[in-house]
Amino acid sequence: MHVWDSEPRVLAGKDLRAGGTWLGMNHRAHIALLTNVREPGRLSHDAPSRGKLVESYLFGSDSAEQFAKHTLGKPDVHNGYNLLVMDKTGGVVISNRPSTHATRIEPGVHGLSNASLNTPWPKLTRTTTAVRQLLNRSPWLQPEQLIEVMQDDAPPEDALIQQTGLSQDRERLLASPFIRSPDYGTRCTTTLMRHRSGVTYVQELRYRSDGHPFEQTRWVLSPDGHFHQQHSTT
Repeated sequence: MHVWDSEPRVLAGKDLRAGGTWLGMNHRAHIALLTNVREPGRLSHDAPSRGKLVESYLFGSDSAEQFAKHTLGKPDVHNGYNLLVMDKTGGVVISNRPSTHATRIEPGVHGLSNASLNTPWPKLTRTTTAVRQLLNRSPWLQPEQLIEVMQDDAPPEDALIQQTGLSQDRERLLASPFIRSPDYGTRCTTTLMRHRSGVTYVQELRYRSDGHPFEQTRWVLSPDGHFHQQHSTT
């Protein structure tokens, strides 16, 4: 996550190969998050980058509802995706699987992985349950509590692992919230929290290829639309 030189009103990571991003926020506190839909054998290498969808929302001025409406009105040319767009009034998940549709996010705890919203994969069930338990104890969550939830690397029982067409070893590797793998593992955990005062906090903890944390950065978006960065190394 960083403030882009080309667009200083956007805080996001950047896909250096295909362009776009997977998670970001702009100066209006509009937020967008993208996950790929896991569908082995259906991937088109000629399709445009799905990360550009996030960029399009963050660069524009549409509300979440307006962006969803415009997206639904366009031809579907992307590989499978879930796109969460949010503004200060709420959020919408847009997905093009099995066909393009939009789902408004209701108040509560939700989970989004590499299938449709709230699909009960083991890692999603475990993380949403953990967040609900935290909220039952106290409504005042801290970023460190959410990061700890997402650092769960315990594999589920084989009988519970989702079957998406990958090998069993690969399904097992991807079945925990935190994935430890040198070639395809968790590289960061990012929390984004908005206070009722209008201040938004973003905290990102980054990991080496062995899964050990090495750097953490925190940003604050003030109500006047300015990003302020704090930086620490672990």
